[in-house]
Amino acid sequence: CMDDGEQIVVGLDANEYIKSQTMTAWSHQLGLIPTLQYAHPSLPEVDTCDKGRRQQPIDAIWTTPGLEVLRCGMTGFGEFHAGNTDHRLLWIDLTMES
Repeated sequence: CMDDGEQIVVGLDANEYIKSQTMTAWSHQLGLIPTLQYAHPSLPEVDTCDKGRRQQPIDAIWTTPGLEVLRCGMTGFGEFHAGNTDHRLLWIDLTMES
C-alpha cells in the first residue's frame, strides 16, 4: 500500500514497550511516526495497560508522514466504557484531505 502512495494508520497493542529495540526498528523500517509521542513530546510516558505499572506504554498509534494529525491523545483508565478492558483508549483526529 505504501509503495502505491497510500497513507496508513496502525493501532497496535504490542504487548511490549513501544520504544523497545524491536518496535523502534519495525516502525523506522516502514517509515511510520509514533503519533502520540510526536505530538506530545514533553509529556511523561504512562502505562497504557493497567497491569503494567512500569510507566511503559505497550499500545500506540503510528501513521505515515503524509497524514495531517489535528489532535491526538489517550483517556485515563476506565474513562471510556467499551467492554471489559484494562487499556487506555488511544485516539487520533485526521484531516480527510490528507
